[in-house]
Amino acid sequence: MRHARPRLPCPAGSSYQHDFSGDGTATMQYSDLLQMPFYSTTLDGYSRDRWVLGAGLQFNWRTGWGLRVDYRTQAGGDASDHGVELRLDAQF
Repeated sequence: MRHARPRLPCPAGSSYQHDFSGDGTATMQYSDLLQMPFYSTTLDGYSRDRWVLGAGLQFNWRTGWGLRVDYRTQAGGDASDHGVELRLDAQF
């Protein structure tokens, strides 16, 4: 039986993010309709701070297959977000 070997050190990280306040305008035009007008909208500015933390595990089998599991959480202000990512790799 072939066992998976975890990769060390395990992937982990943290970051601090800040969205700057300020009003703005977003403009777009369809690339396949060059004669059409531009569309635009006004955006209200806001300021937001948040922390993002993540950690994961990666396992590699001698058969060339690998599995990675990552967890990420984001918290700031009055909101939070959590996510899990599973990734399966194979060598050809």
